[in-house]
Amino acid sequence: MPYVPPKSLQFKPAEIPAPIKARTHLAKAEEVKEPHFQYLELWKAFEILYKEQTKAQTKLLANRHGGRAAAELDLMGGLITTLSRPRVEQLLAHPDIPLLHAALCRKNMKKLLGDNELLAENGMNDAAWQHARKDLTFNLKANYWKAGEALARLLYIVRGAADPKIRKTDNLVSDVEILKLAYNVLRLLMRTLTEQIAETNETFLSVGDRTKKATAIQAARGKKA
Repeated sequence: MPYVPPKSLQFKPAEIPAPIKARTHLAKAEEVKEPHFQYLELWKAFEILYKEQTKAQTKLLANRHGGRAAAELDLMGGLITTLSRPRVEQLLAHPDIPLLHAALCRKNMKKLLGDNELLAENGMNDAAWQHARKDLTFNLKANYWKAGEALARLLYIVRGAADPKIRKTDNLVSDVEILKLAYNVLRLLMRTLTEQIAETNETFLSVGDRTKKATAIQAARGKKA
């Protein structure tokens, strides 16, 4: 039998960081022509980021929701609220958010939500929709956590209704107006998230650089003495 080295000695390719994967899908989305596929490509970038935050967000979200385990929708809203206050204010001030809200209100939401396999499995039903509507109307500036969760639910509705692979009876695959509005909002969200992550990483690395420089200076002073 051929020699098989133990797993500890086997070559393992370096894991590509989540922000880099997300930026790849962000760039790809700009090149897609079909509105529903363009939105779904951008959603892949968002999904990578909120799933990458699962461990960090699970305990926080469970405490906030009275011990209930954090669901996927909770992770989406939780990621949005990791943005700094100026950034989340800029996001929630996007002019397409109320337009997207109004456009969805013109749809038969009970049918759109009730017969969608993905949305139903993840608790995005008519009651959750009505709750999100209220939070978007009254909490855009009063409570950023609720507003972030409500925005995540709106974007998730579009994701579930725009995917041709999801079993459903009503969809948004050809609704160019809603897809464009949702895409504009999600694109700003993704650019804001990746920008903040990049700044955080630069700050973290700069701390290490300052430590190295300080150590080098102290060593040089020691030699002179």
